[in-house]
Amino acid sequence: MSDLSERDKALLAKFGMTEEQVERDEKMAESETEPDGLTGRVHYGLHLDQPDEEMISVSIRVPKSTS
Repeated sequence: MSDLSERDKALLAKFGMTEEQVERDEKMAESETEPDGLTGRVHYGLHLDQPDEEMISVSIRVPKSTS
């Protein structure tokens, strides 16, 4: 059973990705031992048509990695 919304499925289809690929990538990204190269800015939902909702900007601060 899929936990993905219709919007998530539309995004996957747009980029030719499968749910299985996303699950595999999610496990790698959540792993503390596998390098994943996930760095940089996150732009929420920019690949899909924007719904009529007010958008906000969010900044976060996290501790610098010691490794």
